[in-house]
Amino acid sequence: MLSTWALTKKGELLLLEVFKTKLEGPDHVDFIKAQYQKWHPVAIGFESVSIGKTTFQNLVRERLPVIDLEPKGDKFSRALSAAIRLGNKTTYFLHGAHWLNDFETELLHFPNVKHDDQVDTLSQADYMLTDMKIQNRFACSVDNFHLSSIATTRFRG
Repeated sequence: MLSTWALTKKGELLLLEVFKTKLEGPDHVDFIKAQYQKWHPVAIGFESVSIGKTTFQNLVRERLPVIDLEPKGDKFSRALSAAIRLGNKTTYFLHGAHWLNDFETELLHFPNVKHDDQVDTLSQADYMLTDMKIQNRFACSVDNFHLSSIATTRFRG
């Protein structure tokens, strides 16, 4: 699971891209490097726990701007700050993106979902923004984005 986020000058999060794919261990680094080359992020947040440790070490060797995100507390607690951001309408998703329905469905049903990796990436993006104080650029320049092409989370019944 890999998501790419941008930060507006007003401190709003923009979800640009989501990839949910299963890769063999050796393919992780090449996949992340390709996304890095596409978006040129200022930082790559990565959970290096368990099997991710080798991938993290290889990303560091590739001199990518990787930050080890060590999960603290349970998933629900980590998601609270991101939920507040959603409630304040300061998180945006690309309107019409092929991944949007799946992403929103997981958010709306959390914590009662089988898989919650997408919620994790939202929590991690929020964590990187608030705890690391990355203010100017988060995942890419937002100069070419216009809020008219972006939709906030839409709630469904």
